[in-house]
Order: sequence, then structure tokens, then C-alpha cells
Amino acid sequence: MDGYPRETDADACTTRTLYLNSGTYTWTQIRDLVRYPRRDIYLAAGTYTWTDCLRPHDHYYQQTSTLDKAGSSPATLTGPEFTTLSGDITFGSLLDPHF
Repeated sequence: MDGYPRETDADACTTRTLYLNSGTYTWTQIRDLVRYPRRDIYLAAGTYTWTDCLRPHDHYYQQTSTLDKAGSSPATLTGPEFTTLSGDITFGSLLDPHF
């Protein structure tokens, strides 16, 4: 991060594709060592595109995590707004199966 974000700054995203078994998962966003927000979600078996992004707005960032399976509506987990002036940030999300 380098100063206050602007709406015109590019998103910072990472995307992966993975196969998930059907079941309930706890889905949690991670930013540095903080794990919040979290929710339980039922996912059908299939191949998902999993995307985590930091989205700049004027003077703050917002983290979003999306799970997208072809033929289904994407699920999104949106974290609270945060600010930072500069430095490194580690971010992502975690799926913890209940089975």
C-alpha cells in the first residue's frame, strides 16, 4: 500500500480454480492476522472460481471474496472498510469444511 487509495486505483486480486465437495463450510476473510468476517455456507459439489480482491475507494479499501460456480449465482463475502497509509498487507480467505 502506498498512501490513501483513490477510486481510480486498480483492484488487487488473486484468483484460483478448485473442485469442492458438497457440504457446509465456514468461509472467513483474512487480512494480516485478523479473520473477519465469517459465515457458514453450503456449497454444492463442483468446480469453483475463488477470487479475493482489495478494492480501492476514495480514502479506504474494501476486501471482497467471491466463489463462482458455472450455472449458479456467485457468493460474495464483503469485509468492513479499512484505511492504511502504507506498508504490506497479506489478504485472502479460507474455506474450512465441516466434514
